[in-house]
Amino acid sequence: MECNKEEAMRAKQIAETKMEKHDFEGARKIVMKAQKLYPKLETLNQMVIICEVICSAQKSSSNLATESDNDWYGILQIEKLSDELTVRKQYRRLALSLHPDKNRFPGAEAAFKLISQAYEVLSDPKSKSLYDGKIKNDAGLNGGVRCYNGGGDAKSGNLRNMRRRKRGVLESSEGTGESSTESTGRSPFSMEEKAKRRRLRQ
Repeated sequence: MECNKEEAMRAKQIAETKMEKHDFEGARKIVMKAQKLYPKLETLNQMVIICEVICSAQKSSSNLATESDNDWYGILQIEKLSDELTVRKQYRRLALSLHPDKNRFPGAEAAFKLISQAYEVLSDPKSKSLYDGKIKNDAGLNGGVRCYNGGGDAKSGNLRNMRRRKRGVLESSEGTGESSTESTGRSPFSMEEKAKRRRLRQ
């Protein structure tokens, strides 16, 4: 166990150096290794939280156009579309670990600002509703009300398809010189009426 503790302490020092150089992804991997070696080592959890918050922000900023499009749920380390109670509880938990007065590791202040921005967006019902709506539209999770490709609602799309199929049947019957009733094999006359017509012709 002492051997593991020493290795974990060396890994922690290496991770802290990487954090000073803003390599939070590399630091996160090393800190997690240190946790496996010696889970009881103090402050490792604080380092992990810093790295995870900043890595989430970096990942979303590399894929999105503006800061307002940040993955705020990812920054808070919770599932997308989580309710306000979950948002509040998670923010408080992270804030306790990231507050600059308690966390002196590199990146703590930046991570604290990020979770504060995330909480500002997700704790306000109006801004959360707008943000959640954007997530649903981007991911196509709107329950089929609107087509994923932006082609209008599903109901109108079905009606258009039915009309196209109907036109196709009519055009096909016109091309063969048959009426719509003949193309379907149905006759407007009963069998008895047909027999009378044949007798009259004779």
